[in-house]
Amino acid sequence: MNRTARTPLPAATYKSFAEEFQVDETLGFEPEGSGDHLWLQVRKTGQNTAWVARSLAQRAECNQRDVGYSGLKDRHARTTQWFSLPDSGNRLRWSEWEIPGVELLRGVRHTKKLRRGSHRGNGFRIRLHCEDAQAVAEGLTRVGAEGCANLFGPQRFGVLGDNLKGARRWLRGQERAPKRTVRGIWYSALRSAVFNRVAVRRLARAGHLRPCLGDLILLGNGRSQFLNDGSDATLEARLRHGEVKISGPLWGAGPPPTGGAVQAFESEVAREFDWLAATEALDWTHDRRALWVWPEALEVETEAAAVWASFWLPKGSFATSVLSAAVRLRNGAAMNAGQVHTGPAVD
Repeated sequence: MNRTARTPLPAATYKSFAEEFQVDETLGFEPEGSGDHLWLQVRKTGQNTAWVARSLAQRAECNQRDVGYSGLKDRHARTTQWFSLPDSGNRLRWSEWEIPGVELLRGVRHTKKLRRGSHRGNGFRIRLHCEDAQAVAEGLTRVGAEGCANLFGPQRFGVLGDNLKGARRWLRGQERAPKRTVRGIWYSALRSAVFNRVAVRRLARAGHLRPCLGDLILLGNGRSQFLNDGSDATLEARLRHGEVKISGPLWGAGPPPTGGAVQAFESEVAREFDWLAATEALDWTHDRRALWVWPEALEVETEAAAVWASFWLPKGSFATSVLSAAVRLRNGAAMNAGQVHTGPAVD
């Protein structure tokens, strides 16, 4: 069945059970095998990353801030990720530890602590419960071929958007400054909301393959960037081949590092957040994020009333945003807790 852009997306429920939302962290490199830090590969079910880090710190008898991990992983899921612990004396008997909901899969020594953002990406295997499995499978296949907006998922904004609400109250002077950790979470929610709104409007106007003068273009993994001044006649072809990507703003102090009409557009959208101006005094720096993402190695398996979707995403991209481009997504774990899932937020 062919679906047009105006046809409503089929509905599907995910996270009905933790085992049906599987995430496997990809480091992209191998620990060296020697050094003063023990790296543990962990599979957890029904526990969040911070809780596991705290449990490991207790058993290693170290401060929780000395426990390293690369990324936060969902609680209502079965996830595999790496942690690091200081162990200069090779004293930790990690294979004897028992932690509820946690399997310690592998221990390897390394010369350095594991730092945030060190991993390359994540592999996902997710079961979607639905009435129209064929329509869901077709939608996922389409997104696999065309890609989708690289929006931040609802988990960035907290339960019922509480992170964004907290940031708004704080920056409007309605709430005292929180602890540094909470402040970082709130700021991430704020710049994520700005990015989502810019991305949705920009993509509706021009799409992800039509560069504009003044765009900041990302090369490869995004660490290299250049301003589109119109001199590269091959730019649209490079965008089609995925060699480069158009970026959107992760907001900081001052104007965004784009130019011309792009800078004016991004600044105009950001000003709609009337409390954003308060961030100028906080000296946060601008960063950029690709507007579009392609799920790699997508495979779809259809059942009578469900679909399994397997794919890989670079770090920072959200599986829920990929799924939401194909289906009207309902969070089973949130529904069971009496919460509302609204999909990727744009305000």
